[in-house]
Amino acid sequence: MAEAEHIANEEIPIAGQSSADIMEQSLIRYRFASQFVSGASVLDVGCAGGHGSVLLAEAGAERVVGIDRSRDVIRHAARNAVHPRVSYACADMLSSPQGATYDVIVACEVIEHCDTPQHFLDAVRALLAPDGTCIISTPNAERQLRTTYRNPYHKFEWTAEEFRHNLSSVFEEVHVFGQGRIGPAVPRLLRTYSVGITGRSFWRRVLRRSAYEVSKLMGYREDRTSPIAALEEYSTYIPVVLLAVCRGPKQPRRMKMSSA
Repeated sequence: MAEAEHIANEEIPIAGQSSADIMEQSLIRYRFASQFVSGASVLDVGCAGGHGSVLLAEAGAERVVGIDRSRDVIRHAARNAVHPRVSYACADMLSSPQGATYDVIVACEVIEHCDTPQHFLDAVRALLAPDGTCIISTPNAERQLRTTYRNPYHKFEWTAEEFRHNLSSVFEEVHVFGQGRIGPAVPRLLRTYSVGITGRSFWRRVLRRSAYEVSKLMGYREDRTSPIAALEEYSTYIPVVLLAVCRGPKQPRRMKMSSA
């Protein structure tokens, strides 16, 4: 089972985006995470090229361990993203040494690659110190209403409601933020029904297309590099990426999901 399979920087062709654009969007998330790492031991899950791991070390982390499933990615990171307090390992969450814990776990754009996200979150819970902090991000399923692009490596995607619900099954404290803005937001009822229809059915495509056409009539705009903001600050627009700061690990409950 390919748990936590992570594609380096998710460098998959996306209309209107260069590798530099994707890298900058990733670094925005790491800069946000850097405020929690001073003096901390940090596990960077799906570290890709290692640039985020180095950024966390430069922000004051005591040590950073970057892990990724790809040996080629880890070799690249070890050669090109070097820092005395950063080390790399070819591993995923399920093969990471049990018993060791980290003050901070960062997992940017990883969980959507998992066959079983509950197993991933259970592994995070096991590796996080009792008073630790987890920063986790994932694409917002609602952004799919505005594009025909589908990432073939995503096993699923969550709406903001699903993201908060599923993380709250594992953590006592969950604060959700958004990155990037797409909008104006289409009518909530249309968005809800479109996201709620699973698979790639005819009616799901019809509703998504209708939402896209409505958003164009309303003056659609997109900004993927806008600052990270609390989810409550999004009204007219919806976030491209969801990001959560989680504390207080607890026993998980049953999760709810919708297909990508």
